[in-house]
Amino acid sequence: MFREKGECYLEPAEDTSWAALFRAGQYRDETATAVRLGSMRGKFVLTDKAQGGKTVLLSTLEALFRNGASAFEGLAAETLWKESGRYRVLTLDFGRLYVETDDESINIVAQGLRELLTENFSRLGIRVENGEGDWVSLLTQSLADAPLSSVVLLVDNLDRPYLEALSDSELLRNVDRHVSRFIEIVDSMSEKCRFVLMTRKTPLGPAGLSERGIRSVTFAELA
Repeated sequence: MFREKGECYLEPAEDTSWAALFRAGQYRDETATAVRLGSMRGKFVLTDKAQGGKTVLLSTLEALFRNGASAFEGLAAETLWKESGRYRVLTLDFGRLYVETDDESINIVAQGLRELLTENFSRLGIRVENGEGDWVSLLTQSLADAPLSSVVLLVDNLDRPYLEALSDSELLRNVDRHVSRFIEIVDSMSEKCRFVLMTRKTPLGPAGLSERGIRSVTFAELA
């Protein structure tokens, strides 16, 4: 589907968070796993083939870092989470990016990344005007302006754009160029990040993650 300039470059967001499951009476308390991972410092990538587990984990971590233990009354995290700080949390779902063959004048991947960042900044009370920089400048500036160890970055479905672009080599190169640039920026601003977690279902993604200090973790290790 070709998208005209000015239209949305993101798939609609679905609420698959721990809170939504909890409200529906479908949540099994896995907050101890989130606490174990969130108590670690650094940059991590979690590869998990299961549907939904990693996304629920990300939403749990988002609530922990944004609201603290008070968000988990009656759950394990209420007593296990010891940090009192509140962080600037950026949650980006790369599974929402449109990845399609596009007109050269409209770079869908770049526009989607910009919209993901703009959505996050809006939730943080930061207004981004139309035409105010591309996604690279927005991400770079937001991290540069942040105090040390004040940012938590959560990226879901890191491999999804690669999976969607597998049949188009040119589009795949475009995806890899932007996602690799994203990783490069995050790596260069590591001192601003308290915690970084990226999730994926397959090993697809930018090369050199381990060389940039991004450690691989599994649910088995966190159990």
